[in-house]
Amino acid sequence: MLARIDGTVAGQVAVEIESRRAKQVRGAVLDLLYHAYPKKLLLILPVHMSNAETTAHQCRTALQEGDFRVVVLRGHGSNPQPTADVRIVRSALQPLAQS
Repeated sequence: MLARIDGTVAGQVAVEIESRRAKQVRGAVLDLLYHAYPKKLLLILPVHMSNAETTAHQCRTALQEGDFRVVVLRGHGSNPQPTADVRIVRSALQPLAQS
């Protein structure tokens, strides 16, 4: 079964970007798990959830095995923060690229 995801990086990292409610974000974890690429990155935009850090922790717990990273971005559509978010994404991708 192939999963539909938001994108890939360097032919080895499956990427999901989520901004919905916490329950829906956790559903994106399944999309990542079913994707064929061995490394996974979940980017959470803190838009429609009451506590993005709690949601990120729940997703990290579910993805504790393997090459997974879950990060909460700082910006979103009405409050972009590209400098901070680029730094966050680079920090998450670096260990995935090295493993």
